[in-house]
Amino acid sequence: MTQPLDFKRNAGMALDLGLVNGVKVNRNAADRRAASLANRRTVKKEYQAAWLVRAIECMDLTTLSGDDTPGRVERLCMKAMRPLRAKSGASATSSTPSPSVTTMITTSAPTSGEITRR
Repeated sequence: MTQPLDFKRNAGMALDLGLVNGVKVNRNAADRRAASLANRRTVKKEYQAAWLVRAIECMDLTTLSGDDTPGRVERLCMKAMRPLRAKSGASATSSTPSPSVTTMITTSAPTSGEITRR
């Protein structure tokens, strides 16, 4: 029988608005930069695939529902292990990207463990 883990709750800290209010921003430069973003074109060609891979690597796949079925958990695990479809050209990359975090409620752990060991 496994023993329960004894974690201490993070007590947090008080909000210090002095840190926020102390930040200085060059308003003219920020306005120019914001205006230029609307005129920019999208990322094209070989760079587009790199940006899409980076987006996958920044994703957080999460399900915290207590009513998740084994089928839902399996789909989430499979998406985490293989986020790109076979037809997407993933074979052109040296490795398959994976999301940064996959989170699910603890009652799904046995199902997810079984799926990831396949």
